[in-house]
Amino acid sequence: MDEGERSISIQRYSAMLQYLAYENTTYWTRAQFFLLANAALVAFVFNTFPTTSLDKESNIHLSLLMVGTVVGFLLTLLWLDGLRAGQRWISHWTEALKEWEQSAMDRDLFRNPPPGKASATRVARRTAWLFLFLWLFSALFILCCFIQKSKQIGLP
Repeated sequence: MDEGERSISIQRYSAMLQYLAYENTTYWTRAQFFLLANAALVAFVFNTFPTTSLDKESNIHLSLLMVGTVVGFLLTLLWLDGLRAGQRWISHWTEALKEWEQSAMDRDLFRNPPPGKASATRVARRTAWLFLFLWLFSALFILCCFIQKSKQIGLP
């Protein structure tokens, strides 16, 4: 390969690296937003959970807790979709870099990653799944509170 072709390959490779860096930044910014939003909502909902007798709990309060729980559940589903979309773009640019790295770098950096199974993106996905299950259990708890309260006032 002559110097002109190599220079063009390096420029293309550099542009792809910038796209990959952008997608990584977007991925983690999005993940942090959803983590913060979910954490704030969990703090609000769990701080107002009924802890003693259901006699003092109004149906309006329990309904608001259920709304907060449903919003948290939907927010977490959006989080998982955002993580999937971001991972698709990161994989796209990583594959593109694999194709160009040999001509640009004479090395196989992306083709031969370091060994190991640790993955920060896996941690992000598992964190989102943790919140999803937290919201499901929260909804079940509130539903049980509704059922218990209806039994106390003699509803069928």
